[in-house]
Amino acid sequence: IHFDDTANIAGGVTDVAGTPTDLANVYTHVPGGVGTWAGGVPVLPAPRRELGGAELGTGRAMVAGGSATTSATGPALDTTFLFEWNGSIGAWSAGPAMNEPRMGALVLPASGDVAIVVGGYNNNVSGGNDDFSDDGDVFNWTGSVLQLAPGPGPQIGASRGWSSVLETTANQWLVWGGEEGDNSTHDLLDLVELGTWNGSSISSQTRQSLPTPQRGGTAGLLTGNQILLLGGSTGEYPTNTPANTAAIYDLVGDSFTNLSPSPGATLGGTAAPLPDGTSLVVIDGAVLRFNPL
Repeated sequence: IHFDDTANIAGGVTDVAGTPTDLANVYTHVPGGVGTWAGGVPVLPAPRRELGGAELGTGRAMVAGGSATTSATGPALDTTFLFEWNGSIGAWSAGPAMNEPRMGALVLPASGDVAIVVGGYNNNVSGGNDDFSDDGDVFNWTGSVLQLAPGPGPQIGASRGWSSVLETTANQWLVWGGEEGDNSTHDLLDLVELGTWNGSSISSQTRQSLPTPQRGGTAGLLTGNQILLLGGSTGEYPTNTPANTAAIYDLVGDSFTNLSPSPGATLGGTAAPLPDGTSLVVIDGAVLRFNPL
């Protein structure tokens, strides 16, 4: 989760069995240097895997959903947690529950200290055959607490989970890949969309498809309108087939340019843009710095 000049990495798994972790780390950018990892950052209030997260205004971030078990089918959880960064170690607190449980949901940052949680996996959503949701929940920071907006939330264009998202500008995001399906068949997506939040609903514009269908992966917004996309899985959940693919997506030209393979295959991670035009890239097993020049 990128906010201010820092990146917060929380939750995930610690072994091949998929054991959820409560570990949390904060990286702070140092202009002209390699940056530093903060010591003593408190752990999540509870171990989580398959959770989503996003910034929530200045110095805050939230994470949502996920699972507390090693099972590929969850159960999914409806919990949320708020992280507040004080420049040294920060603190976690519990937030209000979502209207439905979700694993692998999108958390979309919006202006006005707002974050929108949409989609996600929940085995047999609402007792039906669908395994993925298209519904959303809107959260806002009131200045003292994290609050869930009343009523039904916004929907995204397609029911999906384990998609990836990058904020391109205020109230706009690039969303790509993911997985869809019911309790008999799942399919990976090559769908790329540009979503826009108008304060009450999300409109989606379909863009150039991914070179290969995938779920997960990470990205960072570079200088201009260039976006770095790395990795992902070409296997349907829970089969993990990490990719070492790397590409630049041109937001204005709506086109992909393939790069040489990344230093290692990765299922996910984070790519946080830094003020000097480079990006901090955290992939499975490595912390890198990407220079577009």
